[in-house]
Amino acid sequence: MRVFLKVVRAQYGLVVMVLMAATVGCGVHPGEASTAANQVRVLVTAEIQYQAGYGKYAPDIQALGGAELCQEPTSAHACLIDGTLADSSSAHPKYDYYYMVRPGPNADAFVVWGIPVDSDSQAFCAIDDGVVRASDSGVDASSTSYAACKSLTPIDD
Repeated sequence: MRVFLKVVRAQYGLVVMVLMAATVGCGVHPGEASTAANQVRVLVTAEIQYQAGYGKYAPDIQALGGAELCQEPTSAHACLIDGTLADSSSAHPKYDYYYMVRPGPNADAFVVWGIPVDSDSQAFCAIDDGVVRASDSGVDASSTSYAACKSLTPIDD
């Protein structure tokens, strides 16, 4: 299992690095909404990796993260995303957004959210179909359900 996870992490790690490099390389200011949309994409990729390695989707964002020098991935801390993203909250946002990962309505589904600290900004989400969607204005944590995300308009890439 450990060897399998290292191979999966190596394959998908390249995708995550490319997404993050694209965000930095295209002149996006870290506080802009496009960075939050890219972080949602990173979380979708991590969920797919987690499911491939553990046979289920992560129960929360902390399960996708891990210690700073994560060497032994487990289902509780899979070491798939950086600690700043895994530990983001309204009190400790990453680039003016905080992020959530939640189970979907069944075992084969998940929802991820990027919620702005400023309620006038767009929120971003994705479900297990991998399509990133955006709200017209921010949402609060009480409206971050699977159904709420699915009802939003997909963003143009």
